[in-house]
Amino acid sequence: MSTATDPFAVAPKRAAEPEVITAEQAISGVNEKIDALVKAELESLTAKVARVTASAKDLVVPETADEAEEIATRLRGAAKLRKDVENTRLGLTRRLDALKTRIKAPFDAVGTTIGAAEGALRAALLPYQERIQREAEERQRAALEAKRKAEEEARREAAERDRIAAEERKKAEELAAQQRKAQEEAARLEREAAEAKTAAERKRLATEAMEKAAAADELAKAAAQAEVDAGTATAEAEIAAEVAEAVAAPVNIEAESTTIRTEAGNIGLQKRWTHEVVDPNLVPDRFWIIDEAAIAKAYANDEARKAIADPQTGLPVIPGVRIFQKSVQRV
Repeated sequence: MSTATDPFAVAPKRAAEPEVITAEQAISGVNEKIDALVKAELESLTAKVARVTASAKDLVVPETADEAEEIATRLRGAAKLRKDVENTRLGLTRRLDALKTRIKAPFDAVGTTIGAAEGALRAALLPYQERIQREAEERQRAALEAKRKAEEEARREAAERDRIAAEERKKAEELAAQQRKAQEEAARLEREAAEAKTAAERKRLATEAMEKAAAADELAKAAAQAEVDAGTATAEAEIAAEVAEAVAAPVNIEAESTTIRTEAGNIGLQKRWTHEVVDPNLVPDRFWIIDEAAIAKAYANDEARKAIADPQTGLPVIPGVRIFQKSVQRV
C-alpha cells in the first residue's frame, strides 16, 4: 500500500542535504566577525587614546627638571600605548595570516601540480614553435639577400647605361661640331669660287665646295643619328634608374605565424627584448643602483665601523658617503 492511500503509513525520511556555502557568504561572515572584533578592540583603546592626545596639547619647552620629567612621563605613556595598539593589531593580523595560509597552502599545492603539467606542455610545444620561427627568419634573410643582390645589379646596370648615354651624347656633340666646321669650310670655298678669276679655278673651287657640302651632309646625318642614339641611351638609363629605385623600395616580407589556434584559445610565440650582463665593468654608471641597505649595515655596530674606520680619526668612512650621528629620542 502506498503512502498516498494509507494515512497511517510513515513516509521514509530523506537524507539531509549538506548546506552549500559560497565563497562570498563565507568571506562575508568572516568580515562581519572581524569588523565586530576590531570595533571592540578600538573601543577599549578610545579612552586611553583620548588621554594621550590631551596630554600632548598646549605643550611648552620645559625649564625645570620637574617639568621635563612630567613631559617625559607623558611621552613614555604615549609610547607604551602606541606599542599596545601595534601589539593588538598584530594579534589580529597574525590570526588572519594563519587563516590566509590555511587557504593558500592547498591551492599552492594544486597550482604547483598544474604548473608542472603546464611546463611540460610548454616544453613539448616550444621546439616546434621555435623551428617554425627559425624557418620564417631564414626565409626572410634569404629574401633580403636576394633583394640586396637585385639592388646591386640594378645599380650596376643603371651606371653602365648612364656611361653609354654620356658617350653617345659626347659623340653627337663632336659630330655636330665637325658638321659646323664642314659647313663653314664649304661656304668659304663657295665664296672663293665666286671670287676666282679663271674658269678652271672656279670649277676646282666649286667642285671642292660640293665635296665639302656633301661631307657636311654626311656629318649632319651622323649627328642626327647620334642624337637619336643618345636619346635612346638616356631613356634606357632613366628606365634603369626607375627599376633600381623600385628594387630598392622596402619589401614587406610576411613571416609565417607561430600561433597555434585551438578551440580553447591561441598559443603564440613572440620575441621580447631582454638582457644579460656579460661584463659588469663595461656597464655605464647610470645603470648602477646604490645599495643603501649595505651602506647602513657597514656602520651598524662597533665591529662594522672599525672595518671601515679612518686610521687617523677612527671614524667610519665610505668614499662618496657622509656618515654622521643624529640625535634620536629613546623611550
